[in-house]
Amino acid sequence: QVNSTYFSALGCDDDQYLIARLIQFLVPGIPQVYYAGMLAARNDVELLEQTGVGRDINRPYFTENQIAADMDRPVVRHLMNMARFRNTHPAFGGEFHLGTGTDRELHLGWTSGSASIEARINLETRTFVIDDTQGDTHRTITEWVDF
Repeated sequence: QVNSTYFSALGCDDDQYLIARLIQFLVPGIPQVYYAGMLAARNDVELLEQTGVGRDINRPYFTENQIAADMDRPVVRHLMNMARFRNTHPAFGGEFHLGTGTDRELHLGWTSGSASIEARINLETRTFVIDDTQGDTHRTITEWVDF
C-alpha cells in the first residue's frame, strides 16, 4: 500500500500527473479515479498527524469551498475533460492495440468501426499526439485544452 495521493506521488507536477492519467485512461479496463485523485489532491499531512493512521494521508476531507476552488484548477478541468473523452468516445468499446514506439514513446490505440484513437505519448517530454477519428470527422489532440 502506498500512503500518498497519486498527485503527490508524482511531485505535484500537473503535466506529469496528467500524462500518467492519460496513460491510465488509454489502456484497457475501467479507470479508477477516486475523489482525491479527481481533485488532484496533495497529501494531507495534517490529517495524518491528527489521526496517526497512514492511509489518512490520501483521504483528505474537503469543504464545499475547497471543492469549488479545486474545480477551477486547470489540472482538474483537464482531468475531467479526459474522463469525459474516455467515457464517451466510441472507439473505447472496440479493440485495443499497443503500437511499437521507442524507449521514450508509448503508442496506444483503439478501434471500433469507423471510430479510432491513435495516441503517441512521449514519456520524456511529457507531450502527446492523439489522432481522434469518428466517422468522417478527424481531429488531432496535442494540448490538454483540446479534450
